[in-house]
Amino acid sequence: MGNAGTVRVNGAARPAVPVLGELAGAGDLLLRAAREERERRYTVHLDFTADDPAGARRLAVALAEGLAALRPDVEAYSARLSVGEGWAGAAAVFCLADGPYGAFCAYPAGHAGWHAEGGVDGLRWGDGDATGTKG
Repeated sequence: MGNAGTVRVNGAARPAVPVLGELAGAGDLLLRAAREERERRYTVHLDFTADDPAGARRLAVALAEGLAALRPDVEAYSARLSVGEGWAGAAAVFCLADGPYGAFCAYPAGHAGWHAEGGVDGLRWGDGDATGTKG
Protein backbone atom coordinates (compact mmCIF):
# COMPACT_ATOMS: atom_id res chain seq x y z
CA MET A 1 0.00 0.00 0.00
CA GLY A 2 3.02 2.33 0.12
CA ASN A 3 4.17 4.47 2.99
CA ALA A 4 2.13 4.63 6.20
CA GLY A 5 0.89 8.11 5.22
CA THR A 6 -0.19 7.20 1.67
CA VAL A 7 -2.74 5.02 -0.09
CA ARG A 8 -2.86 3.87 -3.69
CA VAL A 9 -5.86 5.07 -5.67
CA ASN A 10 -6.11 4.01 -9.34
CA GLY A 11 -2.43 3.17 -9.26
CA ALA A 12 -1.32 6.56 -7.90
CA ALA A 13 0.01 7.19 -4.40
CA ARG A 14 -2.18 9.67 -2.53
CA PRO A 15 -1.77 11.03 1.00
CA ALA A 16 -3.87 9.08 3.46
CA VAL A 17 -6.66 11.16 4.96
CA PRO A 18 -8.07 10.18 8.33
CA VAL A 19 -11.60 10.39 6.95
CA LEU A 20 -13.48 8.85 9.85
CA GLY A 21 -11.82 11.10 12.39
CA GLU A 22 -12.47 14.20 10.31
CA LEU A 23 -16.08 13.25 9.69
CA ALA A 24 -16.68 12.66 13.38
CA GLY A 25 -15.17 16.06 14.12
CA ALA A 26 -17.22 17.71 11.38
CA GLY A 27 -20.40 16.20 12.79
CA ASP A 28 -19.62 17.61 16.20
CA LEU A 29 -18.91 21.02 14.65
CA LEU A 30 -22.20 20.97 12.74
CA LEU A 31 -24.21 19.98 15.81
CA ARG A 32 -22.54 22.65 17.91
CA ALA A 33 -23.15 25.32 15.23
CA ALA A 34 -26.82 24.30 14.91
CA ARG A 35 -27.24 24.38 18.68
CA GLU A 36 -25.62 27.83 18.91
CA GLU A 37 -27.78 29.14 16.05
CA ARG A 38 -30.91 27.79 17.75
CA GLU A 39 -29.88 29.37 21.06
CA ARG A 40 -29.48 32.79 19.41
CA ARG A 41 -32.84 32.78 17.62
CA TYR A 42 -35.93 34.08 19.35
CA THR A 43 -39.59 34.45 18.45
CA VAL A 44 -41.84 37.30 19.53
CA HIS A 45 -45.57 36.69 19.81
CA LEU A 46 -47.74 39.81 19.60
CA ASP A 47 -51.41 39.73 20.52
CA PHE A 48 -53.65 42.22 18.70
CA THR A 49 -57.29 42.56 17.76
CA ALA A 50 -58.79 42.76 14.30
CA ASP A 51 -62.32 42.80 12.91
CA ASP A 52 -61.76 39.79 10.64
CA PRO A 53 -59.03 37.39 9.41
CA ALA A 54 -58.22 39.59 6.38
CA GLY A 55 -57.68 42.60 8.64
CA ALA A 56 -55.52 40.52 10.97
CA ARG A 57 -53.39 39.39 8.03
CA ARG A 58 -52.99 42.97 6.75
CA LEU A 59 -51.88 44.13 10.19
CA ALA A 60 -49.49 41.18 10.58
CA VAL A 61 -47.90 42.01 7.20
CA ALA A 62 -47.54 45.68 8.19
CA LEU A 63 -46.02 44.80 11.57
CA ALA A 64 -43.54 42.33 10.07
CA GLU A 65 -42.47 44.71 7.29
CA GLY A 66 -42.23 47.64 9.71
CA LEU A 67 -40.11 45.74 12.21
CA ALA A 68 -37.82 44.49 9.44
CA ALA A 69 -37.40 48.04 8.11
CA LEU A 70 -36.45 49.28 11.57
CA ARG A 71 -34.29 46.31 12.51
CA PRO A 72 -32.31 44.47 9.80
CA ASP A 73 -31.84 41.50 12.15
CA VAL A 74 -35.61 40.82 12.09
CA GLU A 75 -36.62 38.26 9.47
CA ALA A 76 -39.95 39.64 8.22
CA TYR A 77 -40.67 36.69 5.93
CA SER A 78 -40.68 34.23 8.82
CA ALA A 79 -43.81 35.91 10.24
CA ARG A 80 -46.72 33.61 11.03
CA LEU A 81 -50.29 34.35 12.14
CA SER A 82 -52.69 32.33 14.26
CA VAL A 83 -56.07 32.82 15.88
CA GLY A 84 -55.90 33.35 19.63
CA GLU A 85 -53.13 31.33 21.22
CA GLY A 86 -53.26 28.43 18.75
CA TRP A 87 -49.63 28.57 17.59
CA ALA A 88 -49.76 24.99 16.38
CA GLY A 89 -51.96 26.14 13.50
CA ALA A 90 -50.04 29.32 12.67
CA ALA A 91 -50.02 30.15 8.94
CA ALA A 92 -47.36 32.00 6.97
CA VAL A 93 -48.05 35.72 6.54
CA PHE A 94 -46.09 35.95 3.27
CA CYS A 95 -46.48 33.83 0.12
CA LEU A 96 -42.84 32.58 -0.07
CA ALA A 97 -43.46 30.76 -3.40
CA ASP A 98 -40.20 29.58 -4.97
CA GLY A 99 -39.14 31.55 -8.02
CA PRO A 100 -36.35 31.47 -10.58
CA TYR A 101 -32.73 31.85 -9.48
CA GLY A 102 -33.49 31.20 -5.81
CA ALA A 103 -35.99 34.07 -5.48
CA PHE A 104 -39.05 33.78 -3.27
CA CYS A 105 -42.32 35.71 -3.31
CA ALA A 106 -42.50 38.58 -0.81
CA TYR A 107 -46.18 39.34 -1.37
CA PRO A 108 -48.68 38.53 1.38
CA ALA A 109 -49.94 34.92 1.42
CA GLY A 110 -52.97 34.30 -0.78
CA HIS A 111 -52.28 37.21 -3.15
CA ALA A 112 -53.67 37.20 -6.67
CA GLY A 113 -51.57 37.39 -9.83
CA TRP A 114 -47.83 37.22 -10.36
CA HIS A 115 -45.30 36.50 -7.66
CA ALA A 116 -42.67 39.12 -6.82
CA GLU A 117 -39.36 39.20 -5.02
CA GLY A 118 -38.94 41.92 -2.37
CA GLY A 119 -37.44 45.27 -3.33
CA VAL A 120 -38.04 47.94 -5.93
CA ASP A 121 -36.29 46.07 -8.76
CA GLY A 122 -37.23 42.57 -7.61
CA LEU A 123 -37.85 39.65 -9.95
CA ARG A 124 -41.46 38.97 -11.00
CA TRP A 125 -42.75 35.62 -12.24
CA GLY A 126 -45.91 33.65 -12.94
CA ASP A 127 -46.66 29.97 -12.43
CA GLY A 128 -44.50 27.93 -14.79
CA ASP A 129 -42.31 30.95 -15.65
CA ALA A 130 -38.73 29.68 -15.61
CA THR A 131 -36.85 32.97 -15.94
CA GLY A 132 -39.06 35.75 -14.57
CA THR A 133 -39.04 39.44 -15.44
CA LYS A 134 -36.88 42.08 -13.79
CA GLY A 135 -38.56 45.21 -12.38
